[in-house]
Amino acid sequence: MTILSQIHVADFDYYLPDSRIAMHPLPKREDSKLLVYKDGNIIHKHFYNIPDELPPQTLVLFNNSKVVNARLNFRRETGAEIEIFCVNKAEEYETKFNESYWYCLIGNVKKWRIEETLVRETLLYNAKIKLEANFIKKVDNYFIVKFTWNSNHSFYELLEMFGLVPLPPYIKRHSEIADRKRYQTVYAKQNGSVAAPTAGLHFTDDILHKLTEKKCIIDELTLHVGAGTFMPMKHDTANEHIMHPEKIIVTAKNIENIIHQLDYQYPIAATGTTACRTLESLYWIGLKILNNNFENNGLLLDQWEPYQLDNTIAPIKSLEAIITYMQKNDIQHIEGTTKMMIVPGYEFKLTNILITNFHQPSSTLLMLVSAFTGGAWKDIYKSALENDYRFLSYGDASILFR
Repeated sequence: MTILSQIHVADFDYYLPDSRIAMHPLPKREDSKLLVYKDGNIIHKHFYNIPDELPPQTLVLFNNSKVVNARLNFRRETGAEIEIFCVNKAEEYETKFNESYWYCLIGNVKKWRIEETLVRETLLYNAKIKLEANFIKKVDNYFIVKFTWNSNHSFYELLEMFGLVPLPPYIKRHSEIADRKRYQTVYAKQNGSVAAPTAGLHFTDDILHKLTEKKCIIDELTLHVGAGTFMPMKHDTANEHIMHPEKIIVTAKNIENIIHQLDYQYPIAATGTTACRTLESLYWIGLKILNNNFENNGLLLDQWEPYQLDNTIAPIKSLEAIITYMQKNDIQHIEGTTKMMIVPGYEFKLTNILITNFHQPSSTLLMLVSAFTGGAWKDIYKSALENDYRFLSYGDASILFR
């Protein structure tokens, strides 16, 4: 932790004018600019050029988590508006049919009396669908809310009916109909994220087809992005920041594909920081399985464990331990939680190429980029600013070679 205390948040600050933050996506996903950083050199292209940049036989990993319409607006009988932002499902609560508990952020919470039920209604095929919300209690920085409804729909389907797209706070506008499609990757499948894995927003079906034609291997894993991705670093040093847990789901096929790449020394590309964190977390989860460290706390990787565990075990051996664990438990996928924070000095175990957007100043994501590029982030971001790149979620992209 001594090294971590020497990583100052202020060293990852830069001036980002509001005018450079993309408030809307471009008309076509693939028309975004693409900064290519390789062997210390920077060149500028467009995202539709990305098949030319990835070597044949590259394993390209995508995060297939789907953004849910997590913002729910209710109106009290007095007229006061209450916004409930569903962040994570409260799995520890037993539920009945048509019932779900969630950790939430609540706007105007002081106006919501603890015994008061908030109600939303809509008509669907002449049937009245009713969604009710009840305040349960506060836990740390979140509020637990119980939702109940009167139909056979899942809660995610209720969010589709009543919820709004959870655009990040730096996009200073209300969500629009177009955001339901554009703040979602074309390969999104698994409901659970409250923020998009934004590097993937640039991909189209045509680009994915071209990657396959080039003999790249396309594969999908899952990390459900939480609201913590936008949490500012309020302390002076990295070791004081607290990462929020995020759920990961990885299949046996994912791990077999990664082992294949390692066996043949083919490159592995992570599409986004979320795919990268999932990929890197796998090494340490395998290491903990080897050390029998999962007896009491499940498949959990804590924030600073990668900086405390022995990292001399070969990646293949670590991944094979996960396969053995899955075979022993007769499962085809693992579900776990990662709080891993990647900062400068971290030694990447599995990721050779990172496709990512341009991130906020003084953010954990910018620290990850710095770690991946050996501290070259300042040159990369300076070049992007000088060449009129658009920043953050709806902005332009980069492909970084380690």
